[in-house]
Amino acid sequence: MLYTKSRTELSAEDFRNPPVCYRGAPFWSWNCLITREMIDEQIRCFRKMGMGGFHIHVRVGLKNQYLDEDFLELVCYCDQKARENGMLCG
Repeated sequence: MLYTKSRTELSAEDFRNPPVCYRGAPFWSWNCLITREMIDEQIRCFRKMGMGGFHIHVRVGLKNQYLDEDFLELVCYCDQKARENGMLCG
């Protein structure tokens, strides 16, 4: 769950400028060959659109071997990049 505050902690400022935990967090479908460059570019786009984070969602068509060492390294890289950009990775 990405929400870090309870509903009783919401302020008027949270509505004017929501923290990342209340911003959009789309399902990010991984359904092709995933690379570090692709991850960097997509996270830049999500941040520019005002998203608070994203959920990695593996789909049919993924060219990387699911759950192998390289795949898991890309997931860790993705989480690291999200943190560096002040975003949440689910």
